[in-house]
Amino acid sequence: MRFHLVIATLAAMIVPAAASGGLSCSLEDQSVRIAIESGVTRGMGGPIFNFRGTLEIFDKALGKALR
Repeated sequence: MRFHLVIATLAAMIVPAAASGGLSCSLEDQSVRIAIESGVTRGMGGPIFNFRGTLEIFDKALGKALR
């Protein structure tokens, strides 16, 4: 019985891990601020999920609707 338990435990440990991680990038200047964040998973071809980004323009020369 103990032998079967050890074999089952070892077989479960052979399976590769499927983890996810994240990417982020930001830029800040006197006229603009940009931030991009996303998650990346290893499975299913490495798709990007939970993508979000922000853009703030500080230049007063642009109209308020564009800022």
